[in-house]
Amino acid sequence: MILGIDAGIKGGFVILSKKDKSILLAKKTPLIPKTKTLDSKTIISYMQIVDDIILEEQFSIAQPEKRQNPKSDFTTAYNYGKLCALGEIVKPTFGIVHPNTWQSAYTFAPVGIRKTKKHHIALAKSLAGKQADMIVSDGVADAYLIARNSLQRLEILQKRNPLKEIFYNLFKRP
Repeated sequence: MILGIDAGIKGGFVILSKKDKSILLAKKTPLIPKTKTLDSKTIISYMQIVDDIILEEQFSIAQPEKRQNPKSDFTTAYNYGKLCALGEIVKPTFGIVHPNTWQSAYTFAPVGIRKTKKHHIALAKSLAGKQADMIVSDGVADAYLIARNSLQRLEILQKRNPLKEIFYNLFKRP
């Protein structure tokens, strides 16, 4: 199983089966009630049952032209750091993927161009087939597309080199 994570407050977590790419879990980002803080206990429970974890790289602090208010930047950075730490602790096969890497694999997003949330949801639902109703938000759609693309990339590399170490060459480490 592989866990794809769109790390935003309105992000999502999706676990896919490696055998048939079926959705085993699709949830919005788990938060502690009445806060914008990640629910670490729930996230760890997701991370512990999968083989691999792929987290979308976040840029809130690094992109001043898209800057939000400082508190929002802090929350994004704090939660992203928390996800990186949890991933490192829970799974040795934890990786980070740049948004352009997974988005460019789909026709809706040539490198450097981000289409609307509706495009992401529509694409994810079409790929999910009978499980389309599990794609409940843009964050879940992105997490699904991240997991699916990462799984496809892993499959290609495993055909070339079946050793587990290929994972470390495919994704950045925090």
